[in-house]
Amino acid sequence: MLVAEEWNKDRTTPLISINTKPGLDVKSTSLTVQLAERVLRIYTQEELNLRSVMVRIDTIDDLFKLKESEFGRPRPRHGLNLLYWFAHDYVNVNSNNRMVPLAHPKTGLYGFHMFHNFPQAKGERPLPSHNLPYFEVGNLNAPGANRLPQYVMQDFTHQRDDSNKDRIIVRMRGDVLEKVYITEHIDKTDFGRTHEISQDLLATIKNMKRKEFLQKMEPPRNNNPLRPKNGCCCTIL
Repeated sequence: MLVAEEWNKDRTTPLISINTKPGLDVKSTSLTVQLAERVLRIYTQEELNLRSVMVRIDTIDDLFKLKESEFGRPRPRHGLNLLYWFAHDYVNVNSNNRMVPLAHPKTGLYGFHMFHNFPQAKGERPLPSHNLPYFEVGNLNAPGANRLPQYVMQDFTHQRDDSNKDRIIVRMRGDVLEKVYITEHIDKTDFGRTHEISQDLLATIKNMKRKEFLQKMEPPRNNNPLRPKNGCCCTIL
């Protein structure tokens, strides 16, 4: 009995061919088919695991890149106010230059809850697979979310609009915030654009006033080239 492994042209999916010697009984052939199917399942699972591990997410490390990402805009989205609260009030840096939270996300304060990183509609996970836990915050309907500042909650309409779209997801290593991500819901289950936020950017936001931070995130105003700078419009007949 010989089970030969071949690969398709893109080298991603194994093709299993079975060669048997003449006179092989049906029972042996059945066992061979079962073995081939088992090998195929193993390779398929390994391929799926590889795809989930290889999720690539860009890192935003300055205000300009954050503005370009359009995270939390336009109103009534709450992501920018949520991020300001997170950086300014929730995160501190310890003597080892590690980010630590005001309270561990597992307590459920501020609406934090476990993020399971399930595969989405296309089979890809929104974040890299890891054995460390993820937690998310930003769902204004979640138990404990009423502890968030009023400025985070102020535009929440309780309707099916964009006022509850934005999320912050953290990966915890013990009591340390190892990774911080911002993302947005595109429907009830799937997420859209996701970015990692650097520790340096969080430190920058922490040292800013909220009004200043929000002003820096505003898109540039479109100037009408046909309108005079003094604001006066005249028509000469």
